[in-house]
Amino acid sequence: EVNSVISFCNVTDFLPSEYLTVKGIEEKILRERESFLMYTRSQLEQIYIEGVCMLPLYNTAFFPCKEPRRQFLTTSKMHPILIGINKDSVMRVDCKSKQILDVWSYEVLRNWGFANQSFMLAFQS
Repeated sequence: EVNSVISFCNVTDFLPSEYLTVKGIEEKILRERESFLMYTRSQLEQIYIEGVCMLPLYNTAFFPCKEPRRQFLTTSKMHPILIGINKDSVMRVDCKSKQILDVWSYEVLRNWGFANQSFMLAFQS
């Protein structure tokens, strides 16, 4: 317990602001922490690595891009997005929220091309 950060820090100091309003969040974190006290450090590292490998964006290379914003009857402005490429698919990811917007498998990738300042991906509809 002496070496634990929890024993001398306030848990809410490390939470993102949107979680501070959740009622009873500190008790939930401490309860979850207690469930991991029986594991050794190497077991905890293994659990962490397995959890990270299960994330949908694991092992994805990201490329910053700009795409035209689709608006009805207006000129389209370019806005930033991320294109993620991994062994299974191509993803379109929002830059700010890091939320996956679209996922395309390689089976639906029809064509691709590039030039000096642009890159194009064509998918089957």
